[in-house]
Amino acid sequence: MIEQRFGPIKRRAYYIMQYRHGDPGRTIILQASAQELKRYLDAMANDLARLHRKLITHGDLKDSNWLWDENRWVWLDLDSARQHTQLRSFTITWFRDMRRLLRNWQHRPDILQLAKRVIPWTANF
Repeated sequence: MIEQRFGPIKRRAYYIMQYRHGDPGRTIILQASAQELKRYLDAMANDLARLHRKLITHGDLKDSNWLWDENRWVWLDLDSARQHTQLRSFTITWFRDMRRLLRNWQHRPDILQLAKRVIPWTANF
């Protein structure tokens, strides 16, 4: 899709996507056995570690913004994703991301507790 915007700072925007068949994060996490849940959260922690090393934040880590496909997470809704150049802005946004991630499971203490153990940046929330 190409969107043509008019105005002093608006220009052409491109939206390109590939279809991915996968299970939504919300579904896969809530229906997982204890062993599967650990595997899913370990994979998420590994993905987040890669983003952390590159100072990249997602901006909207709600559970409808990731799919489990072919034994890995596919991250969606990247319009708020950003690679930071300043450590301060990265840190603020990163911890906002981690709080949002944990809110996905506020009604499931079992998942929340495991997530806080597996995903290093969430332990103190």
